[in-house]
Amino acid sequence: MKSLPQRRAACSRLAERHYPKASRRDQRLRMAVLSRLGPQAALLDAGCGPWLGHARMHAGECRLAVGMDREPLRPEARASGARAVRGDLAAPPFAGRSFDVIVMRSVMEHLADPEEVLRRMAGMLRPGGVIVALAPSRWYYASLVGRAMPEAIARRILRFVFGETVYDNFPTYYRANTPRAVARLARAAGLEMSEAAVCPHPPDYLKFSPLLFRLGIAYDRAAGAWSATHVLQASFLYVLRKP
Repeated sequence: MKSLPQRRAACSRLAERHYPKASRRDQRLRMAVLSRLGPQAALLDAGCGPWLGHARMHAGECRLAVGMDREPLRPEARASGARAVRGDLAAPPFAGRSFDVIVMRSVMEHLADPEEVLRRMAGMLRPGGVIVALAPSRWYYASLVGRAMPEAIARRILRFVFGETVYDNFPTYYRANTPRAVARLARAAGLEMSEAAVCPHPPDYLKFSPLLFRLGIAYDRAAGAWSATHVLQASFLYVLRKP
């Protein structure tokens, strides 16, 4: 039997074959943000993580790039020119009309009160500004399993699957994780949903087994075959515009 690192490597090769990098969710998120930046733009990565996420990534492509998170932020990440602020999305420490682009990557599922957060985000946007959010679908199988699983068990499984690259496992609610829910919440916050694009992604939760990984690929193809089943796929990229 192959070792776990060998099985992970085999799954990575399958991912390279079946999921072109240009179409993957993180690349699409990056390009969606980049296309809306300019030399005078101000960007906020809301829920950026310790390394300042997209604030660090885009610091050289706009006038101001700020990363905000409740967790401790790594001072080394500021070498990029990005600014770091500790704060809560429910009570962000910024004045109104401060930003042109707000990025939220894998944040929506963690919002206990997404309507209030989006309302506050809308207040921080300048007219014509956008929120660009990448979020897992509520009905993706990994989301369903994760919600049903006790947190302690989920943490152990994630460490087994991802090893040292495992990410922190925060409480999830999935109250803003379908196009219909996001459109409703956007309207309530005074925003317009201008885009809700499906973002297939390699089934990395199954990376411990090439057989299961292949089944995950087949699942993605089946779920992507009809528009009615798109909510069964991994993620959506949302663009919410302030009129």
